[in-house]
Amino acid sequence: MLYLYVYNLPGFELSVIFRPLVLTLAGLVVTLQFLTRFFGNRKKAALVMSFGLMFLCSFGYLYDIASLQGYDLMTGGLGPDEIRVFGSYFLFLFAGLWFLAKRRQMFAWTYFMNVFAFFAVAMPVVTILVVRYEDSKVSRPADEDLFDLEQTVRSHIPAKPDIYFIVLDGYARADTLRDSLGHENSAFMERLNKKGFWLSETSAANYSLTALSIAATLNYRYLSELSERKRFIARDTRDVRRLLRNNRTLRFLKELDYSIVAFESQYHNLHFQAPDVLFGRWWFVNGFEIGLMQRTPFTWLLRKAGVRVIQDWHRAMARFTLENLPKAVSLESPKFVFAHILPPHPPFLFGPDGEEVNPHRRYDWSDGLAYLKAAGATPAAYGRGYVGQVEFVTKKVEAIVDEILRTSTSEPIIILQSDHGPALGLAGTGISEQESARLRLGILNTAYLPNGGKAAFYEGMSPVNTFRAIFNHYFGTSYEMLEDRHFLSTPGAPYDLIPVMIDGRE
Repeated sequence: MLYLYVYNLPGFELSVIFRPLVLTLAGLVVTLQFLTRFFGNRKKAALVMSFGLMFLCSFGYLYDIASLQGYDLMTGGLGPDEIRVFGSYFLFLFAGLWFLAKRRQMFAWTYFMNVFAFFAVAMPVVTILVVRYEDSKVSRPADEDLFDLEQTVRSHIPAKPDIYFIVLDGYARADTLRDSLGHENSAFMERLNKKGFWLSETSAANYSLTALSIAATLNYRYLSELSERKRFIARDTRDVRRLLRNNRTLRFLKELDYSIVAFESQYHNLHFQAPDVLFGRWWFVNGFEIGLMQRTPFTWLLRKAGVRVIQDWHRAMARFTLENLPKAVSLESPKFVFAHILPPHPPFLFGPDGEEVNPHRRYDWSDGLAYLKAAGATPAAYGRGYVGQVEFVTKKVEAIVDEILRTSTSEPIIILQSDHGPALGLAGTGISEQESARLRLGILNTAYLPNGGKAAFYEGMSPVNTFRAIFNHYFGTSYEMLEDRHFLSTPGAPYDLIPVMIDGRE
């Protein structure tokens, strides 16, 4: 658990480890008591338990190595590769447990294991402390520089409309859906147009990664300060998480006595700092906890038994947001409501009508090349899964919009926007480099803007200007519209930004 956290340290707060750590330690205490009674020897019980725990936690590494060697471990039943790899694994596990259970003298073994355990725990703990210390020494701009409002908010505003900011992760622009994936989405756009929505046919994301994209939108500025400050861990997103948790949009609206309403996201970086109302469930799991479970054999065994617990969690969290978004209408106004909906981004677990889909692949959020590396994955399968989830999300979101408009006592602002498009443009897919960038950055960008708000928006406007335009029109600020710019980068090097041309714009 500690090593997994250290490996993913740039992407998660320390708090993500608390719940699994407490639950695991509680389970181990109970197990130790049971085994002590069973063997009548505390040292033997501790040694058997420790060996079993080590073996269970090594499952994920064995799985990774076997997958890289070309073994097919995702069959519908129990394939020959799985029997060879995991049969040997479980045979060795039970043989080791049997050997230890038969031993009489435990002192030498427990002495060695205690020394081993001390260093095994000490190394990641020291790493965490060193990284935290180094992090405290890194020069950062003051919060006032990162989050300054730059404008004097008018104290007396005649109307403060509710604002709904709904992010559909990876939802492609209508023309790229049609040209690259063969899916016609024009009927949906026409229905939004009839409802009075502003529509952009040529909008593109400012950044190709979720955290960077939404951080730029909510802070209505480019993240040039972050790209100029190279961190000692290349994929470190702590500064971006900081920009997201206490962003300028929240600070601006709190000055106007807006309440902040958020829906718990499956994406840990998108959790706001102390929202006034948080929609979620106590049993919702985060990405770290899911990754931790998949390092053990339990999820594999459950999948073989026909139980897809992680996939069901994923579907439950997505459905919760889609089904409960209209309930925010009844909360006291004025309010800012934020919801991040992971579909249509992989994994593809919903069909066009919301039916369950369970492809024979390990659960993960991998997109692009990482998705296609899995056994049996093809660009065609990606396209089918992606389009299926686009159809499902489109139906649900349209119903949500209708319900919000029908039940709101005053006309709200509703922003429907994606953070980026799908990452299907890769070598071997038949999509050119330019079309790949267009597919990745071309986004859904539409908004319901009452009382003449459409006049503040323009065709092709990128998300970085969304809240500049809204605050100017509805709250009397005078933000300048920024030049629409677009950048590609990778999760491994998020700040190594490559400017690209989309529809004639850099």
